Amino acid sequence: MYCIIDGQLSKNCTICFAGTGASMSIFVLLHLGNSLQHPLLMAPFGASCVLLFLLPNSPLSQTKSVIGGHLLSSTVGLLMVFFMAHFPVKFFGKISSLMMNVAVALSVGLAISLMGALNIVHPPAGANPIVILLAQQSADFQLFPGLSGAVILVLIALSHQKLIQFFILKSRSPKNNSLERTHD
Repeated sequence: MYCIIDGQLSKNCTICFAGTGASMSIFVLLHLGNSLQHPLLMAPFGASCVLLFLLPNSPLSQTKSVIGGHLLSSTVGLLMVFFMAHFPVKFFGKISSLMMNVAVALSVGLAISLMGALNIVHPPAGANPIVILLAQQSADFQLFPGLSGAVILVLIALSHQKLIQFFILKSRSPKNNSLERTHD
């Protein structure tokens, strides 16, 4: 199996490197979060890894989309939590499940619309309001794991891409042609 064909990563190597990058990112977020005693991982980051590592050149994987999308959609979710706490529609002392369902649905729709309007579309971020509302997260969620986790993910993904580019350039040197094959 050759990893580099005509100066490009083969499909199999791209898939392996994507899985390695995603695994490394999730490990770093978990380990660093445990060390700092602040959560840095949330479920939508798994889906962000799919885009960042498997489709790094997609508009959905760009830094402004990943960080902006997560930040914006988390803000929408937190504003809805605030709204529900200050203007609750309660039945028998509890927030009605119907109102919670409406709040979740509206916040996801609003987050998606705002990401589209601001050109910072990142599909995994659409899940942030769901996570925030169902878990009744506090404003701290915006920083941990929201913003900090997204920034760390982007930094790891950018470093990962630079490492792959270095690997490709190194393979082009005349001394190291064992990994490269050209089509005849």
